Amino acid sequence: IEITFAADDDSGFDFTSVVGGTVSTPPSGLPVGSEAPAAFLTKSAGESFIGTNFLTVSSGELISSSNGQVSMRAWMQNNDVTVRLKLEDVVAGDSVELSAITGSDKANQWQTVSWDFSGSDHSPTYNKASVFFDAVNASATEYYLFDDVQFDGASGQ
Repeated sequence: IEITFAADDDSGFDFTSVVGGTVSTPPSGLPVGSEAPAAFLTKSAGESFIGTNFLTVSSGELISSSNGQVSMRAWMQNNDVTVRLKLEDVVAGDSVELSAITGSDKANQWQTVSWDFSGSDHSPTYNKASVFFDAVNASATEYYLFDDVQFDGASGQ
């Protein structure tokens, strides 16, 4: 499954349960290297992170025991941002969450962030995905964008 947030994206993406700020389409003038549309997250001042559910598949799952690779393009205004990806089984309530840290020289640039869930317990059916960006400066408003999410081991939809 690939999520591009474009008009012809048939992944079924939907932003729900937003915490720590707001999610919207980005304002005009996306950062260099971006292709509209992308998910635009605004972390509110005073919050330690921002996150949102962005995909729930009605059948199948987002990763498999043979391929647990997930990647996304992300843009942040700061270096060394921790980006957490959480996968959940919406029926059983099981979840797994992995973190990745962005580059120390990638502020205001697009970069690919990836996670490998291959070593995770695959008895649950992980069919829901959420992303969280940890604040570099909790007292300030911060902006994050993400796009082109790839679930390489996905089945069904």
